[in-house]
Amino acid sequence: PFGGDWAENGSIVYADNQGSNLRVVSENGGNPRLIKLYHNNKDYIDWITFPKFLPNENYIIGNGDEFDFISLKTGEVKMLSEKGSNVHYIKTGHLLFVNESKLMVTPFDYKKGEITGKTTPLFQNIRTEINGYSGQFAISDNGDLIFAKGGAANLTRFMWVNRQGEIIDSLPLPPAKYGSFSISSTGENLSYKLSDKLYVYNFKKGNKTRVPLASISGCPFFSPDGKKIAFSNTLLDAREITTFSLDGSEEIKRVFEFENILSFNDWSADNKYLGFHSNQNLYVYSFEDAKIIPVLETDFFESQIDFSPDSKYFAYLTDENGYLETFVQAYPPKGEKWNISNGLGFDPLWSFDGDEIFYRNNLQFFAAKVKIDSTFNFEKPVLLFTNSSFIDVPLKSFAVSPNRQKILVLKAENISNSSRELTIVENWFDELQNKILKDN
Repeated sequence: PFGGDWAENGSIVYADNQGSNLRVVSENGGNPRLIKLYHNNKDYIDWITFPKFLPNENYIIGNGDEFDFISLKTGEVKMLSEKGSNVHYIKTGHLLFVNESKLMVTPFDYKKGEITGKTTPLFQNIRTEINGYSGQFAISDNGDLIFAKGGAANLTRFMWVNRQGEIIDSLPLPPAKYGSFSISSTGENLSYKLSDKLYVYNFKKGNKTRVPLASISGCPFFSPDGKKIAFSNTLLDAREITTFSLDGSEEIKRVFEFENILSFNDWSADNKYLGFHSNQNLYVYSFEDAKIIPVLETDFFESQIDFSPDSKYFAYLTDENGYLETFVQAYPPKGEKWNISNGLGFDPLWSFDGDEIFYRNNLQFFAAKVKIDSTFNFEKPVLLFTNSSFIDVPLKSFAVSPNRQKILVLKAENISNSSRELTIVENWFDELQNKILKDN
């Protein structure tokens, strides 16, 4: 889970499945209840992290693209104007959070779900983690504040490693806050997200190009011939998939628009489908029929559809056993399914030759050999390596070379020793009130 909170009434709220689901469960146990989210009578899809109860315990505050004020009864989401990480409500009537390594405070009416004044910076150089979601501070009910210094630890580098996890080479790209990425089937290009911008890096030429007018959400993927890139465009609130030709023969083109926010997952090797997930279900867009076709619509969370090279099967994530695992089904689905990871398994990725399925379990990287004759067969997955310095980003955290001998990962830059120092401020609420009064 990406954070949680425990209310005095015995309810526990937590961000499940890497922040893609909110669930509530009693401290006495039982089945967790999924909170289905809505905004303006439409399904609301966002990565909600580190949810915190508000004083009336029927509402929470969470970290999405902006702070989200969420009703646990109705699932209605109200987006606030501030954003940051690790937001807390404190009894002085403020939201306390980290933004750009600064500890910030803003007045907040928890009954109305409204920010009521200006935001004030309090402390500089607060440690924030690689994933960008967690600022390292905590506050007690009586006002004791503790925080770690060290600034942003969000910088990573692209590294090639072998199947044992040993570093072979690094790409000549500067350290940055890189997001999801993929490699073309030809092995010629890398597409990656940096902030909300889309870039293409050519391995042979060693140069990068920014895709113009692109505002990307999620992960970009190449067409089967490697000549185009498709991605979810945030210019329409991430409800569309857009394509772009690398040779400039075709400008940015909207392929389709969906009714809800979506995450693009794959471009099938037969060039017939674009796979995506939305509202916990799997879909494809058919180029031939020019329409959207449901693949899996169940009561479970399902995401990250990834087609086999012959486009007859697909790997995907599902929590039907209570946690995220990698499964495979035939396409179109025929009812039979295979549990590949048989335990936690994220980011399923079929090798370009179809002989292996790769996935990870947090810091562990696995591969399962695959053979497709008249039916689907696979061998027990093998642990390739474990490495705590390789970073997890939403959707795709690694890519595999066409010959399956190299794996591209994101490695954290070295973190300064100052991040190991903790600062404690006792009775901090009094200091906060004095600062707010002075600034106003």
